[in-house]
Amino acid sequence: MKKLHAKRLMKLAHFLLTVPDEMFGFATIVKGEKTPRKEMDCGSTACALGWCPVLWPKLVRYERAYGLSSYDVHPRKEDPTAFMSYFNGTANLLFGLTNTEPIGLFVAGHQYEMGLPELTHQATPKQVADNIARYVQRQHPDIEFPFA
Repeated sequence: MKKLHAKRLMKLAHFLLTVPDEMFGFATIVKGEKTPRKEMDCGSTACALGWCPVLWPKLVRYERAYGLSSYDVHPRKEDPTAFMSYFNGTANLLFGLTNTEPIGLFVAGHQYEMGLPELTHQATPKQVADNIARYVQRQHPDIEFPFA
């Protein structure tokens, strides 16, 4: 993992420590009528990837999910020839993750594939942040994180 990607992942982990539990949902990218904002007053819930446009608005954007009161996150400049979902495309663009790594970090029940503590759909933002930080520090131990 490149240092740029590691620092972005760690920035996301630090940010997740500020997200109230009631505004975090590990089961959906973004659920609600409004997109998340730094002020955390939108009333929607978002997973770790769902908060990324708040942190990197020039790189990724929200897009209404088809016919639902929810949103997905897409790279601003999508490659129409790339065979990647918006989920993997966003994770690859921001964090340099391969096709399987985003699932281990951002999807409940798949952490064992990454050698991380298993998380359920009820995971808190702090639990997800801790897993992200553990993953980053395996490759870049010089990047610090405030573990509890």
